[in-house]
Amino acid sequence: MTLYYFGDHSATISVYRNEAQTLLLDQFMVNSGDPFTISAAGLPGGSFPYYLYFRVEDDGGGSCTTRIFSECPPNAWPGADDDLNVLGKTFGNLTVFSYTSNGENQECDLDDIEQDWHVGGNVVGPTVKSLGTRNAEDMIFLSSDVQRGVLTRDGLFGLGTTTPDARLDVSGKTYLNDNGNVLRLLGSDHAYAEFFPQGDAGGQLGTIGYDGAGTPDFSIDNNAAGGHILLRPDQNVGIGLSSPVSRLDVAGRGLFRNDDAALGLIGSSRAFAEFFPNNMAGGAQAELGFVDAGGANFSITNNQGGGHILLQPNQNVGIGIATPAERLDVEGKGQFRNNGSALGLLGTDRVFLELAPDGSTSGRIGYLSGGTSRLSIENTESGGDIYLDTDDDLVVESDQVGIGVVAPSAKLHVEGDRVRLSSDGFASRYIEMNTNAGGLELNSAGDDLFVSSTNGNHLFLNAQADNGKVAVNTTDVPGGHEFYVGGSMIAEEVVVKLQTNWPDYVFTDEHPRPDIKQWEAFIQENQHLPGMPSAAEMDQKDGIALGENQLLLLEKIEELTLIIIDQQKEIDALKAKMEDK
Repeated sequence: MTLYYFGDHSATISVYRNEAQTLLLDQFMVNSGDPFTISAAGLPGGSFPYYLYFRVEDDGGGSCTTRIFSECPPNAWPGADDDLNVLGKTFGNLTVFSYTSNGENQECDLDDIEQDWHVGGNVVGPTVKSLGTRNAEDMIFLSSDVQRGVLTRDGLFGLGTTTPDARLDVSGKTYLNDNGNVLRLLGSDHAYAEFFPQGDAGGQLGTIGYDGAGTPDFSIDNNAAGGHILLRPDQNVGIGLSSPVSRLDVAGRGLFRNDDAALGLIGSSRAFAEFFPNNMAGGAQAELGFVDAGGANFSITNNQGGGHILLQPNQNVGIGIATPAERLDVEGKGQFRNNGSALGLLGTDRVFLELAPDGSTSGRIGYLSGGTSRLSIENTESGGDIYLDTDDDLVVESDQVGIGVVAPSAKLHVEGDRVRLSSDGFASRYIEMNTNAGGLELNSAGDDLFVSSTNGNHLFLNAQADNGKVAVNTTDVPGGHEFYVGGSMIAEEVVVKLQTNWPDYVFTDEHPRPDIKQWEAFIQENQHLPGMPSAAEMDQKDGIALGENQLLLLEKIEELTLIIIDQQKEIDALKAKMEDK
């Protein structure tokens, strides 16, 4: 028997003669698409048992065992010869390609043996291709090893369900699409569709179609809430009622939506809509449209309270007034609300809004001068202030903003002696920039001053009285120093000016002459040079005093120089003795 292996990984295939997998027949190492052949030579009678067991262990860690018929068992069912014909069939990752019986090699006639999916049905051949079952079993449809559908032994077809109740039972969304007919419902007396949104247990909650026997009325019904739309053959349409008396008869509220026209009213002399909020008995309480016969004024009128909006053909609009004298004439207070723009003022030369709280203009906002592109806010009252008060951010989108200056020359140009930044609730704490004849002054009002970015504080000016300190990349300023750097420092030259004696005193007679043996004994005992701080002492300090350290190093260099001079004298004396000999 020759088989092909199709899998995602290379695999080891072990072939056993028994289900317990104790009688190994052969073993193969294969890659996907490789064939392998097993032989019955050497087995009792030179033939396979009824079943062979193929254990597949792939390199991805997967492992499974597949049983394949190798000989038709006794007492088989009708049609078993066809069902058990393994040629061309797929079992797990294995497809049977050929089978040799009685010395004749039977090869599977497949269109493409290299495909990695094969039909596992009854017959696959050049002339006959069938998929299904011949015994009394359901046919299961799988994808990704998950059951997706079933064709029952009774001929019921289910998609998304394993227990179909009709010829076609679909659980989930269904799309029917055809250029001729989307869905046809045929009946001898009536034809309609029923809807069960809560399953069989919830019952039928909606219908659409001709649900009345012998009736020509087409209806759409929501049985759960009583919704009803009726389309009668006399072209009348009823919504919410079963006996419409006009082309559109609605029992209840209505909402009209259309990109071209929401609702068209056509009349020979006038055309308007009347509103009856208290049913017909209460009479029309409001009107909308061309109410006056032959009139050109479009009006919106509330007959109960006298509210009135008039749109005249001369483009004047009146609100609360019957004779508007301007493009917009409002009798009473007004409030403008719009997500795009609250109020639009357009002019050919200048345009502005005048504010007259006492009947006379005291404030203006807009483009006040002819031909200018400058937007101005002006308070003409003597000593009047201008307040911009908001709980949110105040954003001014402009190339240049001037405060106290008419022609700003920078993004923000402030004309005055100083600029101050402070926080609400901390009036005594602020940062102030001042320009005067003496130069530029940056003042933090007695507090510490930080120059920072999102990465941290980079420059810190400590505000201690009479003892200001400067720190770079740190705010830790211990000790009595004046300048602190958190990190390394590079400079072309560093000058340290000390207020102490330079160590030339080493060469005076008063300074003890260094003794190298005494140094050796001190080093062995203390593990550092005499006169130099130890490692433990350095750990307790805040750092190294550069000037002091240079003095100590130079002192040791000068003392070592004296030691070298003494040693050279001893060497010269020894050389002289050697030459005398």
